Amino acid sequence: MPIEASVLSAPYDTAETILQFARVRLNDAIQSIGGEVLTDTAVFTQAYFNLAYRRLQEELADLGSVRTNGHTYLYSIPPCGTTDPGSQVQLTWTYYFDGAGNYYLPPVVSVLPYDMMEPLKVKQRPAGQQTWFREINCAPNGIPADTKLQFQRHWMWREDGLIMTGATGAVDLEVDYIAYLADIQNNLPLNNTPWYQQQVPIVRCAQAFAYYLAAEVGGARGDVDADAIEQKGDREVRKIVNRQYRSRQRVNQRRRSYRHGAHRSSWGSY
Repeated sequence: MPIEASVLSAPYDTAETILQFARVRLNDAIQSIGGEVLTDTAVFTQAYFNLAYRRLQEELADLGSVRTNGHTYLYSIPPCGTTDPGSQVQLTWTYYFDGAGNYYLPPVVSVLPYDMMEPLKVKQRPAGQQTWFREINCAPNGIPADTKLQFQRHWMWREDGLIMTGATGAVDLEVDYIAYLADIQNNLPLNNTPWYQQQVPIVRCAQAFAYYLAAEVGGARGDVDADAIEQKGDREVRKIVNRQYRSRQRVNQRRRSYRHGAHRSSWGSY
């Protein structure tokens, strides 16, 4: 008789597990673990839950957690529509502006991914070429008025858009960015699944999440220890991030070869 394959599942806590932890901390599980106030079906529970979820993600992003890092490729970004050194191009979640009044909408051009909060690093290569991506200089204090060349020279994040110098040729972009996770909703990712049975895609986050949820509920009803509960959540978040630093602190002890780094791509030397 064949052995049935096991059903694979990521080791994520469900929303219900986090709700149960929060009920215990709020003394709302005396009669039932399903709660007396913070029940699954109360009209405010899902809103409280997502408020705490967003707070958890903001804290993780602030501490540099890799769970809030995103990565994407944006292909065939059109050239600048003008050679005016003072012009700039802008890429947003919905359109691309080429600096001369022309807007390109999907699917004509790639746009920023919906989960992107802010870019961290932007690289480029000539559009359609299978070559290395080279990093574009970040200009947080403003993009200088540069002569337009075949590649993008600077970028900055302004007014919820990726602003760049503009190039005379089309380019592909590689972008690392701060990402957010969507709110927990009904029927996502599976139909007929209530929100409280959904998984929260952050490994071992239930402790911190439950503290934040308890702080949201306790603060709304005037509990004097709501701030203290929130601080406990902050400590638990730091534990999540500390796990990631164990791999970051590993050092490659192998000696580099004499010729290491001597090669370069064939696309310019900027």
